[in-house]
Amino acid sequence: MIKILVGGVGIILISQAVLNFTGLEANLDASYKASTVIVETIEAGKTVSVSFDKSFWGDTTTLTTDKGVFIVNGLVSMMTGEPLVIKKQQNGKSFLCDEKTEVCHLLN
Repeated sequence: MIKILVGGVGIILISQAVLNFTGLEANLDASYKASTVIVETIEAGKTVSVSFDKSFWGDTTTLTTDKGVFIVNGLVSMMTGEPLVIKKQQNGKSFLCDEKTEVCHLLN
C-alpha cells in the first residue's frame, strides 16, 4: 500500500517537473486563459423572482427576469430588481452575472 502511494506521488512530481521544464505548462495556461475570454455580453433584464430546485441530480436556481427565465447551477441568493447580464465565453460556456457585483453563475 505504501509503495503504491509513494509511486503515485513520484509520478505526479515527475510529470509536474516535465511540464515546468519543457514550457508546456505555460502553453496550457495560455490556451486555458484564451478560451475563457468573454466574447459577448447580453442584457438579461432585472430580477423579478427567484426559486430553488433541490434534486438528486444537483441543485439549481431559476431566475425570472423581465426578459426571460434562466436556470443556473447551484443555489443562488439574489435580490429582486438586480440587473443581470449573460456573459458568453470563447469556449462556449455562458454565465448569468449580476451586473453590479460581477458575481457570475454557470447557466444550465
